[in-house]
Amino acid sequence: MTHASRPTDLRAPEGLRAATVAREQPVPAPSPPRPDTPYTGYTVLWLPWDPRLELSGDYGQALHGWITGVAQEHIWDLDELTIEIDYIQMVIQVPEKSLPDVVIHTIFDETARLTEEHFPELADGAGRLWANGYYVVTPPRELSEREIGRFITYQRQAQTG
Repeated sequence: MTHASRPTDLRAPEGLRAATVAREQPVPAPSPPRPDTPYTGYTVLWLPWDPRLELSGDYGQALHGWITGVAQEHIWDLDELTIEIDYIQMVIQVPEKSLPDVVIHTIFDETARLTEEHFPELADGAGRLWANGYYVVTPPRELSEREIGRFITYQRQAQTG
C-alpha cells in the first residue's frame, strides 16, 4: 500500500487569512453634476451616408458605446438607443436650451472621428459618415415602421437627386 508523501488537504496555515490584504476596488469617476435646468426630450433617427455601410457587429457595438459616452460626457440622458443595420434611432433628454441640431452634430462629429480612428476602412475619404438629413420628433415617442421607411426613402432620394 502506498501513502501520499504530502498531505492532499492543502490549507493555509492558521492565521494567514487574517493577514491577507483586501484588494481595493477601483472607484468609478464621479459623474458631473446634472444642470439645475429643465430637460426636454427628442426621438432622433439618422442614417449612414453610404447606404452600403452596415452598422452591425463590432462596429455597431462600438457606435453604441461611443454614443452612450458622448451623452454621458454632456450630461444628456440617453433613454433608448437602437442601432439597426441601416439606421440609428435614439431617445435623448437634453437641457431645454440645447438645440437639437447642436446635440445631433456633436454626436455625428464624435462618432465620425472615432470611426476614422478605430475603423479607418469604413471612412469614405471625404469625411462623410452620416447622411446630411435626420428626423427629430418632440416630445419623444416610438416611430412606426412606416415613418422610418418613409424617412429612409426620402433621405436616399435627397442624396441622389
